[in-house]
Amino acid sequence: MNCPYCGHPDTKVLETRAHPSGSSTRRRRRCAECDGFFYTVERLDTAPIVVAKRHGTREDFDRKRLVDSLAVAGAHSLDEQRREAVADAVIARLRDRGPLVTSYEVGDTVLACLSDTDITTYVRYALSFKRPHDATDFADWLIAHAPEQDHEPTSETIIVLRKDGTREVLVAELTQACRGREALTAEEIEQEAQAIEQQVRKQLAESQSSEIGTAELDDMVLARLRNLDALAYLSYAIVHSPLDTYSKIKAELATLA
Repeated sequence: MNCPYCGHPDTKVLETRAHPSGSSTRRRRRCAECDGFFYTVERLDTAPIVVAKRHGTREDFDRKRLVDSLAVAGAHSLDEQRREAVADAVIARLRDRGPLVTSYEVGDTVLACLSDTDITTYVRYALSFKRPHDATDFADWLIAHAPEQDHEPTSETIIVLRKDGTREVLVAELTQACRGREALTAEEIEQEAQAIEQQVRKQLAESQSSEIGTAELDDMVLARLRNLDALAYLSYAIVHSPLDTYSKIKAELATLA
């Protein structure tokens, strides 16, 4: 295994850990040339799963694409180890279905695996995959598919004081909230970010401060998104407010419908 930093072929395995399911092995390595540390993951090479797309095309199932989509949906609540575990569970279930699956089956399988893992990731993935027409449509789907009992929140809220001038980060967060929605174009998202930044600058000038709490910033974003697009608002609120159980999400949907 060549070193990813310097390309030297002499690398040594320092630690080996097998996944509890036995589906993969993670190895920690060190390069003898530059002393760089890196990890490799070993998985069984099996026949590929073929996915039939909505428009009739077919392609091999892409594990990396799945993990990347989980990283987007679970950016604030699903760490790398849990994303990999969900991906393993999804692939195992898809193999039970056979060598050919539809894209709908893939999405439904991901949701089935997420339903027992993390509420925020589950709902955010559903918003992107199901692409509901409006809040009422999504509320009906959530009521039909929600587990009988709420899951406990899986991550603690970390309060970070952001310094003035964070519009680039804000644009990324707004883009993520509007993922899969046609309510806002990229230009409109940029305009909303600029408007919120101006609001932040005005508040900081009045308070003679150079920092703003995330709770205050999130309230500004949510107030604007609520008037623009209900589902974009919900997607942002799930991550940035205490909507961490099905009952809270359904109660909020009732106010939006």
